[in-house]
Amino acid sequence: MKKIILLCTTICLLFPLSIFAENIFEDFEINAGGFSEQNSFNVLNGRFIFNGNREQDGSVFSEWAGGANPGDWSPFPIHSNYFTDFVLSVETALIGGAKDENYGVSICSQENTNGTADYVSFYINNVSYSITESKNDNLNLLANNNSTAIIPNEINALSIIKTGNYLSFLINGIEVEALTINSCIGGSIGLDASNQVDVAYDNFILSSPIIEDFTTDIGGFELKNSFIISNQQLIFKSYGTGDFLESLVWNGGNNPGGWSPSPSHSNYFNNLNVSVDVLWQNGPNDTDYGLSICNQENVADSADYVIFVISHSGRYKIEKVINNQFEILKDWQVSTVIKPNNFNKLAINKAGNQFSFFINNVKVEQFTIEGCDGGSVNLEVSDDLDVAFDNFSLIDLPSIRTSLPIETETPIIEQNQKPIANFVVTPVSGKSPLVVNLDASTSNDIDGYISNFEWMVSDGQIASGQTATLTFNTVGTHTISLTVIDNEGAKSTAFQKSIVVENDNITSPILDADNSYIAFYGLDDFYRVGDKVDFQLVQKVQRNRFERIDLWVAILLPNGNLLFRTDIPLMPFSPQPQAYKKSLESIDTTETLLEFEVPPGLGGDYTFYAAYVNEGKSPVDNGLAIQKIINYEVTLAND
Repeated sequence: MKKIILLCTTICLLFPLSIFAENIFEDFEINAGGFSEQNSFNVLNGRFIFNGNREQDGSVFSEWAGGANPGDWSPFPIHSNYFTDFVLSVETALIGGAKDENYGVSICSQENTNGTADYVSFYINNVSYSITESKNDNLNLLANNNSTAIIPNEINALSIIKTGNYLSFLINGIEVEALTINSCIGGSIGLDASNQVDVAYDNFILSSPIIEDFTTDIGGFELKNSFIISNQQLIFKSYGTGDFLESLVWNGGNNPGGWSPSPSHSNYFNNLNVSVDVLWQNGPNDTDYGLSICNQENVADSADYVIFVISHSGRYKIEKVINNQFEILKDWQVSTVIKPNNFNKLAINKAGNQFSFFINNVKVEQFTIEGCDGGSVNLEVSDDLDVAFDNFSLIDLPSIRTSLPIETETPIIEQNQKPIANFVVTPVSGKSPLVVNLDASTSNDIDGYISNFEWMVSDGQIASGQTATLTFNTVGTHTISLTVIDNEGAKSTAFQKSIVVENDNITSPILDADNSYIAFYGLDDFYRVGDKVDFQLVQKVQRNRFERIDLWVAILLPNGNLLFRTDIPLMPFSPQPQAYKKSLESIDTTETLLEFEVPPGLGGDYTFYAAYVNEGKSPVDNGLAIQKIINYEVTLAND
């Protein structure tokens, strides 16, 4: 099958991008930029240097407070240094102090009701990383692990990708954790380091992901060769016999370079994460559609690329062309994660020469591919298919740092390194009485051994040993802490929450006359600051393929704006009208829609909506398309 490249020329400039923000970039060559030279932070030799005060415990935080209207370390949404969704990257280097002490970045910094800071921190030391959530002065250690992604005694790039409450944490372009953190709504972003270290920071970058949802325009794509916008989706209509693969390039930004861009162009991507929802609508079951990256013109004047496609028959394939040499990395492989007659989310993550391929958030393949430095990102579809594309997301990740020289300004102190506390709880939830098993076998000590394991629970229970069993009789949320002590007396603590739920009496509902049912469960009328909002949506549909419906979920905010639930884990809510679930024929499920602790400053009246709508129709444009709708009004306190 031949591959056709569709060039996006001047027409792309006629349409605005849905989301594309200029980078905030601080290289500290002249001054501190949006940072301040205070609290032991100073610019020196083109880097932002922190010199810790060894006589003081704790860490020091320096917020970025630039832009036209900055707040302080606890800004409001109106301020230019209040960030919700972003891609953050900064280079770090330990230049003095203890190897096992932490340094890194903190995000979502906001003042809490106690007058102190809530935040999420991402730290590293010479061998391990940790992620901590601080809420109302309660610390929750979300992750604490050794990582080969860290290059000891060298420069390490830390990155965080945040969309909604979904956060991805990367070290040198390699994802080490992906977490849902409901308390991390927004706030300031800054650099953070223990007083027991000296750290050099450089190349601080803050930007927004590229999102194309085709609700109002085509964004960085070009309508050409059977591609059209319909029902808030990008649709390809078949015109051939399956001999060609149409390739549509994302050619957005302020300096695009077509299908074969150079590194100076805005659509050239080296390390990236790209995803798109794809839906087969008509055509043969065994021809392909999907994504390609690293599109570049080679010495033979044809295209180099890496391509990831699926077929309606439930199979996927991965191929590459590098220096005009074609290779099938994975021939057609059957996969149960592909959902026929439904949207399937395809994703590719590239970090250096490491490529990971995902279908519906499940990793299906990983390859090391040499020679693919970068290029354009394209949508791919066989010319004999009708295919819908939606929710295109593209994130430009920072480059992976290799061994680089560091000017050590003070000697690094060799001392006993703390052990790493880590454990697993199974199960994490259930009905009372809930018996859970604790296993700390993943804890370790790189320069000795762990001599003691001490378990404590918020309800007063205690235990010891590498493994233990606990029983929870009280309904509610219980925090389990593990402290490990090594052979030289150094300690480390990890936390994990175990949720014990009562019998909620949610059973499969009886269908209404239209063979559907929908209801909210667990919502209260009023919530105070600090209360937990945790509710479910009960859904049941039993239709045939001629009566399919879409599920829409939305929140009416106090300011009158609507947020719509999406099926994108990285962006669970969007201001763009869209269906949450499409083409429902048979479903019987209860799922959690929201789970978060009410923070200060979000007070007001909120209305939650859920509706079954005629397939492919928008209730925003056509209220007659609504078959069934429910709503629930909730008031959140301000303080």
